[in-house]
Amino acid sequence: KEEWLVEESSALVNLGVILHDADRYQEASKYFREALEIATKLAEADPENREMQWSMAQNHAWLADAMKGSWDFIGAMEERQKELSIYDGVLAIDDRDARALEGGVVALMDIANLYVITGQYVLAEEASRSSLEQIGQLIAEDPSNQLWQDLESAASNRHVEALMMRGKWEDAHQLNRLVLSRAAALVAADPTVMYWKAGRLMNARWMEIAIDFALGQTGEAREKVLRFHREFGTDPDLPRDASRTAWSMVFAMDALDHRSAGDVQTAAARIEELHSLNPSMPREVLVFRHLQDEPSSTQWPADRAEQARLIKYDPALILISTTGN
Repeated sequence: KEEWLVEESSALVNLGVILHDADRYQEASKYFREALEIATKLAEADPENREMQWSMAQNHAWLADAMKGSWDFIGAMEERQKELSIYDGVLAIDDRDARALEGGVVALMDIANLYVITGQYVLAEEASRSSLEQIGQLIAEDPSNQLWQDLESAASNRHVEALMMRGKWEDAHQLNRLVLSRAAALVAADPTVMYWKAGRLMNARWMEIAIDFALGQTGEAREKVLRFHREFGTDPDLPRDASRTAWSMVFAMDALDHRSAGDVQTAAARIEELHSLNPSMPREVLVFRHLQDEPSSTQWPADRAEQARLIKYDPALILISTTGN
């Protein structure tokens, strides 16, 4: 019976993953929820079985991802908190359980992300700091582990953004310099791993530009915008839709900078480039909405305008520095 239930749960997760990857998040949630019910039943029947605990935690994670995809941020947060409590239970027994530490890092990063999206920046800073501390424990055990190096880079990206949203620009600047070196080292170690470039290095680069603008280093920021285009805009293996958030941020900062200098035509071209990315993630949606409030902006699709009301992320906290206001 138990083996059959494990197989059934696994099959439901697989169906959910297929739908999740096809952006059919509400349908995916149905399968993840059914899988979670089975995994929870098995874990509660055998609380000493760490494999069952891990499976239950991962089912919470999948459901959280699907709920976040359908913009149910409160529900996603609840699922991530439940997932994290499972890892905490394992770590209370064995504080060196690598899988629980690793899972906790990912959960804390996503919790921090959800706090940023919902405008809870103090909590985002706390959660992202905790994720960094936890991945630090793993790195101390095995500094050469590339998976953990990648997690450290991702957790650092998240913490830098939280610091930026809090207006802690100098702290963000210092940490982002370290993030850039770590991300560049990952890319140099294996240039074929595109998500290290798209998900780690490019995020650190757009944050670097935002930090320079915020600190009044406008000339350096403008040069780094050009460098961003040179470095990532001509790579045939790195399409823009693989890194839409980074491109959205760079286009937005460049547009606002040109507009503040009176170059409305170039600004409009940058906004149109952002529009062509078909922004869909929360940050992208709010960044485009922020630009739409300007009179010369491209019209915003009705469904995106409706979505924007669900998010509390304030791009003005980052982008306002671009205009010198």
